[in-house]
Order: sequence, then structure tokens, then C-alpha cells
Amino acid sequence: MESVEPAPAASWRVLDEDARADLMMDDYHRERAAERVAALRAQFPPERLARSAASVRRALAATYRMPPSAGAPQARVLRTVTVDGIPVEQRLLRIREGVYSTALVFLPAGEGRHPALLMLPGHGDPSWSPAVHSRCLAFARRGYLVMLVQPFGQNERGENSLWNEYHGSLATATLLTTGQSLLGRIMADHQAELTDLCARPEVDPRRVAVTGVSMGGTHTLWFAAIDTRVRAAAGVAVAPLTCPNTSLRHHCLCDLMVGLYRVADEEMIQALAAPRALLRIYPGGEVPLSDEGVRLLAERRISHEEALRRYGLDEAGLRQRHQYAHQTFRAAGAPEAFSARVVPGPHDYTPAMREVAAEWFARHLGGDPASVPEPPLTPLAAHDEGVALLNFWPKGDRPAEILGPTAYVQQEVARLIDRLPAAPDSLAEWRPLRSRLRDRVRRLLGVSLASPDAATTVVGAARAESASFQKLVVRPEPDILLPMLLFAPAEGTRPDGRLVVLLSPQGKAATADTARRQQLTRAGAWVLCVDLRGMGETRFSGESGAYLGFRDVDTCMGALKLGHTLAGYWVKDLLAAIQAAVTLVGGKPRVEVHGELETGLVAILAAGQSRTIAAVETEGLLASYASPRGYGQPYAYADEHDRPVGPRPSLGGYGSLVPCIPDMLKHADIPQLAALVAPRPLTVTAPLWASGDPLSPAEAAAAFAWTRAIYRLNEAEAALRVQGKDQLPA
Repeated sequence: MESVEPAPAASWRVLDEDARADLMMDDYHRERAAERVAALRAQFPPERLARSAASVRRALAATYRMPPSAGAPQARVLRTVTVDGIPVEQRLLRIREGVYSTALVFLPAGEGRHPALLMLPGHGDPSWSPAVHSRCLAFARRGYLVMLVQPFGQNERGENSLWNEYHGSLATATLLTTGQSLLGRIMADHQAELTDLCARPEVDPRRVAVTGVSMGGTHTLWFAAIDTRVRAAAGVAVAPLTCPNTSLRHHCLCDLMVGLYRVADEEMIQALAAPRALLRIYPGGEVPLSDEGVRLLAERRISHEEALRRYGLDEAGLRQRHQYAHQTFRAAGAPEAFSARVVPGPHDYTPAMREVAAEWFARHLGGDPASVPEPPLTPLAAHDEGVALLNFWPKGDRPAEILGPTAYVQQEVARLIDRLPAAPDSLAEWRPLRSRLRDRVRRLLGVSLASPDAATTVVGAARAESASFQKLVVRPEPDILLPMLLFAPAEGTRPDGRLVVLLSPQGKAATADTARRQQLTRAGAWVLCVDLRGMGETRFSGESGAYLGFRDVDTCMGALKLGHTLAGYWVKDLLAAIQAAVTLVGGKPRVEVHGELETGLVAILAAGQSRTIAAVETEGLLASYASPRGYGQPYAYADEHDRPVGPRPSLGGYGSLVPCIPDMLKHADIPQLAALVAPRPLTVTAPLWASGDPLSPAEAAAAFAWTRAIYRLNEAEAALRVQGKDQLPA
């Protein structure tokens, strides 16, 4: 050990401040994604993708995690109104139990069959907005039948049908545990909506297209890739969320494909539209950047304006960027069916952009070329008039059978929990169930938990109060750094044989400078405080989900797109950190792990996979994926009067995407995972609902009854302590 130098207790930093450790996770995900994409390019050169499109399309659709189709939707017309001389039909589509789509159908003039458009809005684009329904009026004037649909969780399909809400919430994140996702729910709805659209007698199903802007533009690309009924598509302001170098850019849960980079990337997704027609429209301020520009912008060394000026791609650069898609369309016999255009203008679907799209549709759907110029429009300008005419329930009286996100997720979660097996009656029944559950959990975590090549470096030493500590860096894999503080028992104290690991989502600084850590070292324990990847010193500086109520959404989604989970990363890191500390401490210390909030679940998962951990204590553990009090509130753009809501002090909710492990509820809820710790001591202090509310003693006892049954089978019931809020010490 290096010589110990006195240091202030606040000096918990381990890594070089100039090392940009805050970009470690961005670099990691970008490099892993780039490796996967390179392998996909080798596996699917353009000619082969053109031949294998059907199988790749199925694999891509699987990453969307759509619920099973319930067949053609049941349609009911509530009323027909007139906007700017265009009849607008309010068409309510029942897609499955609790799931209804609010489709506004803008009817063109003239007899016979018309080409049709499925119009997809962006985030914060309610149907009553003049900017939104003017897009529909513009194409209806050109002779298209236009169906405007709202995605699940937005506009009248949100929690509050009169508010303008964001749908990327903890409720929709919890869908992942059921085998679904927000993106999958939306795409399944679009398939049902398209079925209804194509069945209309006034629609020519051979001339159906999809278009939209922002979220709607991005979903246009992804929907056209999987549904071959779409004959043409025009995506405006498509977000580059399936490109390796922008993989951790802020995005919504509606943009998350689980395991994407095992299957495709942006270029392959575009290419799956071939030989059907696909147009991308880049607003002038959103042209892609060169790789160098992306990097400099991520490092905040240049402004967005400077990045566009110096590193924005020109027409030749765009063609090079989309070379793979161009080659695949050529191999499919449709070299003119793919195009990427830059149109000056803001992040919107402007009249100029609509003219470019109209020309594209006229060319590829057999429309009238004379209809390309933008017609004069008079949309509903007043908020109250727009709501009165275009909302399905302008008074906010949406029927109870039409579920918002929280109610739908509660329904789906309850359905799967009801299918979980009851607690076994004997150890003979539990042992094979435990073995199967351990194996399934290991697979669901998505990463190898072993770190055979882990390396440990001692970078310094210091003192805090009466204890000395070492500053360490552990590398569980080459590109990952885990800064750690290993505190020795206080001077003059007899070591008690324990190594206690303290975990917090806020990182080691939040656990090192605490009375608990001091008490442990004074009692004779070694104490390890560690930043698992993506927390503390290595927290991604671009992490941007706080306004949505999340601590970790971007980093979690980056992992999920690789087919990994942040929970899996953290279990791997924790086990590697423990092994490094045990080696330095020497002997065979008793390892105990204390985890706050989501790190408590990580401690349970790690103990379930490794006997190295002798005891687990959690504080603020998520009690269940079921949450009778909901999942907190979604972020809202505006209230029922279209007044900005602004930042709210708290949206409530548990605040983390880490527990939302895809498919977990098909095998276990939190109490079943906790049972894997048995018969070792487990303390569950102040468990929380997903709403963020604490459980009462009675609720806590009921929630962990399954866990207690397993401890009872092991004759270790006293080793399980579950303390609801009222049982906590003052």
C-alpha cells in the first residue's frame, strides 16, 4: 500500500478530472454498437439484404416487442365535423381490451378510390393544434384520404385526456417487464389503424403511404420497414437514434428497440423499405454531422450552430452517409425509390416540406402532379374551437373502458403476476424452481457476469477521520473503469471480519461521507464504496431524463439497444469490485452489501447469482412491478387550457429504469427475486411502490409473503427482516 497522506474527507475523486470519464458510457455504447453494425454489414451486404429482407424484417419487428395482434379493429364513428370545408370523421377503433385509437379521418372531395396517408404526429402534437391538423388538410386538399392517429399515451390517449402529456414515463417503461414496450404498443396500434384504413371502400389499398414529423417521422421510417402494405413513406426530422455515434442521444421510450444492434441499424432499417418508396426530409437545422462533429458536440467543445456550419453534411455527404441504403434499393431493382433531401426550415412539417413530400407521393403513388403546390388553408386557430371540434371527448369525459398508460400497465402487470407460480410447499419443490429462476434471470440480465480478465490498480491513499482508505480502479472489461474507495477498519479497532459494500445510485461520494460508513469502520469492518459504471464519476454527462422523472434513462436505453441491461452491467461490476476488494483485504471476509433504491435490487440480483455475498440489506427497494398507487405522473407540456405546465417539483415515481428488465415478469416479480438470497440474511427496509410511496408495515408484509415462505422452508425465517415505514427507528 502506498504511503498514507492526510486528505480532506470530501476528496473522494479517483479518476483524472481531464479523462472525460463522463463520456465513458457514451464511448462504450458507441463502440459496441459500431462493432455490431460492422458485423451486420459483413453478414448482409446490400444484395443479400435485398434477398433476405423478409427474415430481417421479422427480426426487427421482434425488437419492437409488439403485443399479439387481436385482428382487425372494431370501428365506430362518433361524429363528423367540418374543418376548412373538409369533412373530418371521428373514428374510434377498438384494438384490444382497454386499447382504443382515436383516428381523425380527413375526407377528400371526389368519387372513386383515393390514395391514403397515415399521418403520425410528433411529441406534444395534439390533434387540435393548427400546426398538426393543417398537415392533414393540406394532403386532403390534394386528393388524399388522411387518417391522423395519436400514439398510445399522448393527447386523448394519455393519463389526462385534456392535457398535452409526454408518454415516456415510468408506467410505459414498466411495460418492458411484461414482454411489451411503448414502441411495440404504438406499432401494433399503427398496424391495426392501417388495417382499418385499407379496408375503407374509398381507399385504394395499393396506394397507401405513411408520413409524419419528429416522433412521427422517426416512426414513419420504422413502420415502413416492417409493414409491406405501406407503398410509400416520407419521414420528416427523423431522429438518428439507431446510429452508433448518436446511440445515447436523448430519446423517448417510444424510440426504444430492445436488442436493436443484434439485428439492424438505421441504414438497414431504411433499406428494408426497398423496393417501396422512402423519402427522408432533413430540416435545414438538422442535417447530420460528420463523426468528428458529433464527437466535438458531445464533448461540448462546439455549439450546435458551429457544428452545423463546420461539420454539417452536404448533398454528397448525405449520399455517402446513406450509401448502404442506396445500394440496397439498387439491388432490389428500385434505385430511384430512396432519397434524402434537405429542406430549409425548422423542426416542423412546413408547407415547403409538404410540397416535397407531395411530389414524392405523386411520383410513387400515381397521384396528380398538379397537386404538388401547397393549397391555401384555414386551420382552426383558436385552442377552444380546435378542442371542441376535433377532440373525441372535449369535456374530458373519456369512457372508463379506454385505458390510459397507468391503467393499461396495471392490467398487463396483474395479468402476468397472476400467472406466476405460488410459493412451493417444500424444499424439494423449491430447489429446481430456484435453479431455473437463477438461470432465467442470468439470461435476462443480458451480459456475462464473469470478469476473468478484470484488473485492479491502486491509484492512491488518504485518510478520513480515524480510517485510512485506498483509491482503486477496477476494470471488469477493458473499456470500463470502476473508481472505488476501500476503507480499512479504524485505527485501534479490532477487525470484525466483514467487508461491507455500500451502494447508492448517486455513487461512492454519497456513501463514503456518511455516518453509516464511519460507524462501520469504527466497528471494525472494511468498507467498499464504489461507482458502478455510469454513476458518480462516470455518470454520463448527457444523461437527460431528470425532467421526465428518471435518473438513468439514456444509459439504460443505450444498454437495452445492445440487448444488454444496466442492471446486468451493475451486477457484473459489483461482483468484480467485491473480488478485487477481497483480494486486497486478504483472507475470507464476510461480504455484506447494502444498496439504496435500485442498487438494492442489484445487490439482490448479484446475491442470487453468487454465494460470495453473505448478506444483503436494501433501503427503498422497489417492492413489486405492480403498483396500486400508480407509477408517478408523466411530464406535461401544457394543461387543458394549453398553458405551459413548466417543471414540477416532483413527478413522483420510483425514478429509475434499472428495475425494468425486459421479460422479467414472465418469470418473477421482485419478491421471487428476493427469495434467491435465502437462506442468507436479507433486510428490506422502507420498500417503495413504483409511485414512490412507502409501503406500510402491513403492505410490506403482504408484498414479501412469497419471499418469507421460502425463508420458512429453509428454516431461516428470522434471517428475513421486512420493515415498512412505520416500523423504522425514529
